[in-house]
Amino acid sequence: MSAHTPGPWTFKKSGSQEWQIDAPNGDPTIGYSTWECMAICYGSDDFREHGKSVGEANARLIAAAPDLLAALVAMNALAKGPSAGVTQAQKREAIAAAESAIAKATGVV
Repeated sequence: MSAHTPGPWTFKKSGSQEWQIDAPNGDPTIGYSTWECMAICYGSDDFREHGKSVGEANARLIAAAPDLLAALVAMNALAKGPSAGVTQAQKREAIAAAESAIAKATGVV
């Protein structure tokens, strides 16, 4: 796969207009046991409430990136594979992973 820090990634509010993206399991490729503050998403001081909701949505989407990628890779493998060899259980597993990643990205459960 790619060389990005493995998931899961999380986000938390770290200021009035700021959300911090973390990788609590770290990144073994560079020897980190935890990775705090991989990125920061900011809201907008000019548009306070709307800026907050957009900043949080951006942080949520970034934190879900590893899950979204994994779900897409699984769906792609199923779509490219022989349809006769795909079981209903494999389909359900791929769909569940995709739905979970979408929920994490959107905050809609």
